[in-house]
Amino acid sequence: MMIHNARNHEQYIRAINAGLENTIGLLDSLPIKDEKILAELRSFKNSYDTILNLYGQIPKSPDSAMQMLHDQTIAESLRMINSFKDFSQKQEENSEMIRIQSRNASPKGAVRMTAESNAMILKSLNQLIRLQSQSLKMQSEQFAHTNKGDKQSVASYQRINNDLGNGFKNFKHGEGFIRF
Repeated sequence: MMIHNARNHEQYIRAINAGLENTIGLLDSLPIKDEKILAELRSFKNSYDTILNLYGQIPKSPDSAMQMLHDQTIAESLRMINSFKDFSQKQEENSEMIRIQSRNASPKGAVRMTAESNAMILKSLNQLIRLQSQSLKMQSEQFAHTNKGDKQSVASYQRINNDLGNGFKNFKHGEGFIRF
């Protein structure tokens, strides 16, 4: 009876393992492919120059500092995206290597591999936090740009209101009708 139960248990574990192998194979076959668009933007200077070439030089104006900040943030983001793509490719290779090595690991080696895997997970999470920070930075710049436009609109309305108020104060009107 015990031998029969052990065989059933072994067959059950083998079926689970085969299912996991099928799942991993399915994930590996998914059509996630990087087309390497803008892949040449590996340095900040190269990214910044490309932004200026594509979207135009920054004209001399009161807004030039803000426009330069926006261009720099976009260039920094493009550079970071390519760095993250490289990092993600390396992490995929590392995960595959760990998966292969884990099959032949002794209990002591398995503990070491678990610790190394956890370290890689923490590093990946750190990279995700950096990516999210960059996204928040771009969103905050967009919000600042919108806020600046709103402020300029209010200031324009206030100038018009003051000009009209001053015009009406200086207007001399009589009680009669205007004669032509």
